[in-house]
Amino acid sequence: YPDQRKKISAGEAMLVYSARSLPTLRPVAPFEIGLHVESTRPSAPKEEGEGGGLPPGEQGPGGPGEGGIPDPRRGPDGGDRGPMARGPGGPRMNIFDMGPPREIRETMWEFSYTIDIESFDAEEGTFYTIGVDAAGRAGIRIPGVGLIPLSTGTGLSESDIKDQQKSFWSLYVGDTAGIFSSLAGSGGQIFLSPMVREVNRLSGESWTLENLYYSGTYVPFQESTFDDWSLLLDYEEKEMRQFVAIQGSKWSQGAVAGNETSAWVNWQDCITGVGGGDLSGAYSPANNAWQATGRRVSMRTENFLEMASTRPDDLAKLNIPAIEVGRAALTGSGNHLTVHLPEVAFFAYSTAAPPRLWAAGEVAGAFTDTPQIGTPVPLSGDGLQADFVLQSWGAEKWNASIDNGTGTLSRIDGTPNRAIRFQGAGAGDIDAGAKTFSGTGAGIVIP
Repeated sequence: YPDQRKKISAGEAMLVYSARSLPTLRPVAPFEIGLHVESTRPSAPKEEGEGGGLPPGEQGPGGPGEGGIPDPRRGPDGGDRGPMARGPGGPRMNIFDMGPPREIRETMWEFSYTIDIESFDAEEGTFYTIGVDAAGRAGIRIPGVGLIPLSTGTGLSESDIKDQQKSFWSLYVGDTAGIFSSLAGSGGQIFLSPMVREVNRLSGESWTLENLYYSGTYVPFQESTFDDWSLLLDYEEKEMRQFVAIQGSKWSQGAVAGNETSAWVNWQDCITGVGGGDLSGAYSPANNAWQATGRRVSMRTENFLEMASTRPDDLAKLNIPAIEVGRAALTGSGNHLTVHLPEVAFFAYSTAAPPRLWAAGEVAGAFTDTPQIGTPVPLSGDGLQADFVLQSWGAEKWNASIDNGTGTLSRIDGTPNRAIRFQGAGAGDIDAGAKTFSGTGAGIVIP
């Protein structure tokens, strides 16, 4: 059920394809998502069995050259990723299939992705659901843990939840590559393509629940895999920009596992938020393929900061970092702006652990004239620096990316200060009469 067709240019390395909202319907098992990819000139993928990918000299975005079709079976360097059909085997890892490409016309090809809903549903014992507690508060129900309330209202019933819950499916296809890390260094490649998301939310609520399915291939580092691995995602979907950092904890003995932290900005509503979750799955050295299922919960920045102060244990149950380990104040001026982030808090899963996300309950400033979109304003303070880059500026709303964050974080948990890299976004309101702006900010710390 497509409601979005996104055009891509030669520099882009991913596509996001969404399904329309499905408040009462679910696709019949199995269902297929078709992705139409159009090039400015003919550039046909090879047929199955010919190694996959594009003819030499005609790589798409993510590979050398210009134009062409971004074949999901190729890596960023244009090299063949290998098979992308069924994964390592076993009931939980046989959910997803990628079919052979089909020519629509000279410059357009279709890549088809089939999701076995019956197998997907068989994993719902490990997925989260939306439910209500005894007081009628809506929240996330975690198998083996219970319900974590996220709504402030009471008196809801399970039937109310069914009426108010809305869901949609999203398909991410990209050239994202992660790496393995060991004492000898970092290397290898971990490809994620595709990622299928089932996004659930309640009417009138800003928090969301995502059940995810991951599939991809990998290239070992020094002929081996390592439990320490990481993968970053940065993509736009409709009015949202998502930042996701996956930090692996296992890639051995056939099993894959890790935690993920996320941040987002809604360009349309000019609000920000954070999230967290985990993934678990399997890999196969026979064909260098991996697949996993995941769970992710997201909420607005101000709600997260309140929970981190009053209910950190509940955030921990949702796999969202809730222990503040560092804090900084960032300021800067330029592009007709003065910008202040007086309290940028960094959060980890535990004391002495590396920070995984950051949140700012206040992003404020003043302006003397209309600022230019895309012009960086350098921010600095307390050993950190970053660029504040406006993405939009209107009569009442603004939003900006926070880019190139680096420096040494001053720890408040008694552990040594550490060098970090971070990114994210800010958004909020404009008071044209007072020539001021305000809002919130959120982002991830890059592993």
